[in-house]
Amino acid sequence: MSKHILIMFVTLFFYMTPFKVQADSGGYIVKFVPDTIPPDIKFERLFDNTYYTKDINNLNGLEGYVEYVEPDDMVELIEPVNRRTKTLQRNSVGISETQSWQSEMVKADFAWELATYGNGVNVAIIDSGCNTHTDIIGNLAGGHNYILNTDDYSDNIGHGTHVAGIIAAEHNNFGIMGVAPKVQIYALKCFDSNYQTTVSMLAKAIKSAVDDYNCRVINMSLGLKSDRETLHEAIQYAAAKGAIIIASVGNDGDDIIYYPAGYDEVIGVGSVGSTKEISYYSQVNDSVFVVAPGESYESLQGVNDYTIKQGTSQAAPLVSAAAAILVSADNNMSLESFKNLIMNCSEDLGDAGYDTEYGYGLLNIRKMLDDRIGDYYVSQINANELIIYNNTSDDFSAVGIWGEYKNNMYVNGKTDEIFVPSRDKLKIEFLYNNEARFFLWDSLNSMRPLTAMRKSVTN
Repeated sequence: MSKHILIMFVTLFFYMTPFKVQADSGGYIVKFVPDTIPPDIKFERLFDNTYYTKDINNLNGLEGYVEYVEPDDMVELIEPVNRRTKTLQRNSVGISETQSWQSEMVKADFAWELATYGNGVNVAIIDSGCNTHTDIIGNLAGGHNYILNTDDYSDNIGHGTHVAGIIAAEHNNFGIMGVAPKVQIYALKCFDSNYQTTVSMLAKAIKSAVDDYNCRVINMSLGLKSDRETLHEAIQYAAAKGAIIIASVGNDGDDIIYYPAGYDEVIGVGSVGSTKEISYYSQVNDSVFVVAPGESYESLQGVNDYTIKQGTSQAAPLVSAAAAILVSADNNMSLESFKNLIMNCSEDLGDAGYDTEYGYGLLNIRKMLDDRIGDYYVSQINANELIIYNNTSDDFSAVGIWGEYKNNMYVNGKTDEIFVPSRDKLKIEFLYNNEARFFLWDSLNSMRPLTAMRKSVTN
């Protein structure tokens, strides 16, 4: 590349997005003008017209194709505060589990009472991977290691495993209780022992979360102090595919904005403690959309152990779990509708209305779910049972129709008269070994459905 062209590119970089070039930034990200990809290009494609190249000299002769170029910056994992904590040994089966004060504070138990656990919702955790811990292994569906480009997403830091436990630790007879214990976790590993990744690797993981793993929820505990177009476009790509994206806002306790939490398409999460006061380490700026408890959070470590960590990294997965719960209750849940629920249903803290410490307030899953489910709600089928909830001021009678299907063919069924008092719920138990579906009608004569069909969920 000629000296004149090199100077032109460097000038272009500084004009578009000022940055400090790092020797270890790992190369450059190039976006080509739409529909004008150069012929015989050898660059690595990230998504759409966006590519990665190690050497800026590879752009020689391609100036007319380029929309922008930016450095492949390093992105930091937002580490928990005081992460080196005493490990709590929980190796013996039979230890009684109790609801944590954190999940109690956000009123997750209301969703559990309605047998709504994020059933079948795919959740991507873009982090340091996840270990096959005994308290989550049933909900760990897979993942990828973007550092080595392998399927070994084991976690040698412990950060991603801790986050995963907050979301999806199973409700069994030992350990802790995840907030959404029937989601499917996909561990997308971008961080190793150096606690760093790159924008290009992160962009690939975000795209893969929606394209390869069909994730409706993406959780990220990471940050970059500069707004990078490639990162923002990857976020926009995932949001356009229907993903609800949640990120921690940072643990510096100042007003610096971290990205992706700073983007409009991302729900930035700050941290509070047991008294609902803002945590000393939580960022204070307009990237804070909502807060959740992030202090002294016990979750998974290794494959059998438990440990306590704290930070906005521990608050964000509570909001991701809430998103999965709402998606499982209403498959039409979108990013905008979820944001509106947060705005309208959160417990206002700090200054009246929105503020940069607490955002719109403390997450309240009960109010969000109550607002969304409408007059009548039928849970998904869990262990051959379901919950019918009457969310109206009147008692109601209805007709329940169960249908047993095999290979999508009806083979059996039955009807029952159902009565549910106002603001109360009814548990229905039935035994079908195949695919069970449930319908609730106001009568056999009119056959007017009160609720949508629910298919069984076996996980």
